[in-house]
Amino acid sequence: MTKKVVLVALLAVGSFGLRAQQLSATDKADLNSTIAQFMKHTESMNFEGIVDMTHPKVFDLVTKQQMLSLLNGLSGMGFEVSYDSITNQEPILVAKNDSVKYALVNYYSEMVMKITKEEMKTKESIDILKLSLLNTAGVESIDYVEETSSLIVKGNKRLLAIKDQAYGDQWSAIEFDVNNPALNSMLVPTPILTKISEFIKKN
Repeated sequence: MTKKVVLVALLAVGSFGLRAQQLSATDKADLNSTIAQFMKHTESMNFEGIVDMTHPKVFDLVTKQQMLSLLNGLSGMGFEVSYDSITNQEPILVAKNDSVKYALVNYYSEMVMKITKEEMKTKESIDILKLSLLNTAGVESIDYVEETSSLIVKGNKRLLAIKDQAYGDQWSAIEFDVNNPALNSMLVPTPILTKISEFIKKN
């Protein structure tokens, strides 16, 4: 269970006719507002806000309390995490049916991970940490600043925004990693995943 909690928490987001699909003005305004608020919560490390805006289906896998406990426990693991920059692109509607809409949101982030435990500041520990982070979706570069014992993690990532009438009228979001099909299949129907994968490959 601990492994699943870590996986879900850290992941804490058309050439085939999809570009013809359009959001209504109301949906677009609501989605842009949701994404802006989600990014604000992320940048300020407001974990409660992030969890509140996470797609409810995630909590079929882990409880809100488990996710919050893990996120709030990062400092106890030896890290102080902050963001220097988060910039998102315009959301793109990639699939919909009568009751559910899915939109992809690409975003760029620069995250600072300050190492606070002395035993984790060795070259071996830092190399292991860097390798682990490089295997995380969207991470493109990692620099270590020895003066501040900090890792600067930069990359382009994706959110998948979902508006599902089964859960109400609000948009919610999940981190979307094409390299994690097992988790994706627990949260998104296979036909939708196929459309999203095709869209990503062609754009």
